Amino acid sequence: MTSKNLAARAGRWSASHRKTAILGWLLFVVLATVVGGSVGQRTLDVSAMGNGESKRGELIIAEADFPQEVPEQVLVQGKGTVKSGDPEVTAAVKDVVSRLERIDGVTQIESPLDPKHRARTVSQDGRSVVVNFRLPGDIDEPEKLEEVAAAPVAAVAAVQKAHPGVRVEEYGTASERNALGKKERRDEARS
Repeated sequence: MTSKNLAARAGRWSASHRKTAILGWLLFVVLATVVGGSVGQRTLDVSAMGNGESKRGELIIAEADFPQEVPEQVLVQGKGTVKSGDPEVTAAVKDVVSRLERIDGVTQIESPLDPKHRARTVSQDGRSVVVNFRLPGDIDEPEKLEEVAAAPVAAVAAVQKAHPGVRVEEYGTASERNALGKKERRDEARS
């Protein structure tokens, strides 16, 4: 008795022609993998993801082509009983700000000596102050960030050397890349 069911007939044929059926299926899997891999995959920009008004807003921002910037901070901290209003800290802050202003690409410098920035740049205990600024760059381009950070990092080191009575240190994405990039390349060279 023969069945008109296609699946039953295919099963009977596969059972009687095992080697041909197995090789056929393996060939099909390999072929499907090759064809699927050759089609490729398209990665969307972050601005093209999402939906509705949020997607529309992201697309408008992406089309505006705003310059990419990364934030950096310089901590100026008094040692011992030295507070933010002390002449040592004030001199170090003025030195940091004046050196940063001379570096190309440094923008939006927020000094704790400026009354409009004081609330967010001076610690509650008055011992620490922060000078905020921005550098051109993109987080996705670490080599460029490393280059851009070189001048501000050198300026901050010079301020620390000129004012040994206070602590002066820089931190941010660019200065982190500047410090870690060299070490990562050395480590990769050793591997």
